[in-house]
Amino acid sequence: MALVVLVLLLVTAVLIVTQTAWIAVATSGVQDGDVIRGDQASRLAFRIKSAGPAAGKVMVMFNGMEVSTETEADGTLVASLTNAAPGDNRINYRVKSKYPWARDKTGQVSFTVRFGPTLSLPRAVPPPTAKRAALIRGLADDDVIVTVNGKPASRESGMFQAYVPFGSRDATVIATAPDGSLTKAVVKFDSTPVVAEPIQAFHITEPAWRYANLDKTLARLAREKKINAVVLTIKDENGIIGYDTGVPLAKRIGAVGKDWRVKNGELTVGFYEARQAIDRLHELGLKAIGRITCFLDPQLAEWALKNGQTDMIVQDKNGDAIRTAYGTAVFTNFANEQVRQYNIQLAVEAAKLGFDDIMFDYVRRPEGLMENLHFPGLTTSPAVGIANFVREARQALPPGTTLGVAVFGVSASRPYLVGQDIRLLAPLVDYIAPMVYPSHWVEGEFKVPLPIAEPGTIVERSVAEFVRQASTGGAYTVPWLQDFGAKSYQYGTPQVLAQIEGGYRSKASGFFMWNSKVEYHLEAFEPVGTYNLEDEAGSNVTAVRNTTPKKSKG
Repeated sequence: MALVVLVLLLVTAVLIVTQTAWIAVATSGVQDGDVIRGDQASRLAFRIKSAGPAAGKVMVMFNGMEVSTETEADGTLVASLTNAAPGDNRINYRVKSKYPWARDKTGQVSFTVRFGPTLSLPRAVPPPTAKRAALIRGLADDDVIVTVNGKPASRESGMFQAYVPFGSRDATVIATAPDGSLTKAVVKFDSTPVVAEPIQAFHITEPAWRYANLDKTLARLAREKKINAVVLTIKDENGIIGYDTGVPLAKRIGAVGKDWRVKNGELTVGFYEARQAIDRLHELGLKAIGRITCFLDPQLAEWALKNGQTDMIVQDKNGDAIRTAYGTAVFTNFANEQVRQYNIQLAVEAAKLGFDDIMFDYVRRPEGLMENLHFPGLTTSPAVGIANFVREARQALPPGTTLGVAVFGVSASRPYLVGQDIRLLAPLVDYIAPMVYPSHWVEGEFKVPLPIAEPGTIVERSVAEFVRQASTGGAYTVPWLQDFGAKSYQYGTPQVLAQIEGGYRSKASGFFMWNSKVEYHLEAFEPVGTYNLEDEAGSNVTAVRNTTPKKSKG
């Protein structure tokens, strides 16, 4: 009898224990099955409150990692989920029991973060006026609906644009993907030019790095603070790479340069050791800017043609390699994945080697009518295709790498000529480097009758337009200037100095100087930040045409 009573008591105790709510849990914030928009992910939080006689310590795991919590006044614990990943996410929680006979309380909450479509658009644009609407132009996938201040934007494959009328306070851009996810951004109205600490540098070719007096010259200019950077070519206009790269395609096509100097009876591979060159520049207090000539690449183009990889080159309307002023089979196809990845891999390698900046040059299509050109695989306009390449490169580069693009001088006014749209490129880079060489402008450009004869004036006026457009994307402007004569006009220190001062007067953030022979008028270089811009006499400096008759041969 006693045994029966004992069993009954035990059964009753078990029923009481199992039926008692020893631990109760209430959760809020993110709930199981939620689909969260990407633009809301930065505000995500999970709240949990436990109660009951056995409720003890609470542990919250987010995607397999324990996260810290904060306690609100009512005892609710709050876990921040700001690092939620795109796609599926999981929260696991456990409330430990104080008593051995009561089980821990566990649970799981799964949710999905669905980021909206990717947008590339201006940071700010000049405000609209009564005579001129504000132009908003950017990149967006074709299946995305884009509105600007509630009105549909006009679309071109891969791009959108809209004009915002006078009276608007700003421009709200909303992109909606087919799945309903949204991306929202606000473009401010601001015409303040973007200016950075000046860069003063000149270009050095790969072979020139070994010139006998170069190191002494660099050391002197650095000590006198007349330069603070050097542009050193990584891949040149022939498709030759200056150092022994590890990029597989470069090895395959024989792109690594071989120095003419003989070492142990064999040609030296590469013109310079990248790390040694970078370390030396840094030792001198100079930034190392690596220049990569992208799509003008005869080495790759010829290899592609010989090996039946014709989709890697730009073709004419008959499917043959185009002929240009640079030659036949010299321009590679920026729409080709292998071509893009080749240049991106070189850039990433260079950044990891220690180059401070990567500058893309010839990041464009060849000149000529589009109806005579064929880019296999291109589904957008060339300008959008080029901008997408730059965006892809930006995403691949290590964080902290400065990125610039060298562009044609006419790109600010006629972007369709070579596929370089400054408004599309500026949000993707740190700086725009326009080649505003006086010798490259036609008569009357920017209302300058003969640009090559008025170097200061043409640089000042052209740079001002680039600064205006680049600033919309948050990029600063560092122009390429010329230190060489052309069209029978001789350039010396006064003409070089006039260009430098003209650029600075238009809010340029320094300059890059070009001479293909690496012969510069260094007398025009003054310490960074000391150019006299109050005296505008420099803008009136002219270049005089050389009228000396040529000597007859024989």
